[in-house]
Amino acid sequence: MNMLPGFKRAALSMFIAALLTAAATVAAADKVSVRLNWIPGSEHGYFYLAKEKGWYAAAGIDLEIIAGSGSTVAVTTVGSGSTDFALADGASVARG
Repeated sequence: MNMLPGFKRAALSMFIAALLTAAATVAAADKVSVRLNWIPGSEHGYFYLAKEKGWYAAAGIDLEIIAGSGSTVAVTTVGSGSTDFALADGASVARG
């Protein structure tokens, strides 16, 4: 008996529910910023694609994507409150 498909379906359902819950708690057109860990590249494409397709706007999020200059800067800006979210490597997060 293979339980993996059911597990994947349950995990996906939980992920979607978490996203919808998060979207429901955001007021209409809340300004949110995310600082990248480095200059924009293909690894950050999902942020730009989702913004271009209007997925953030549909969830009531006005997303500002900020180019980064390293994970240390990204962690520092979130810690100081000047950026809401950031991408960073694990070592920088641990040091921060």
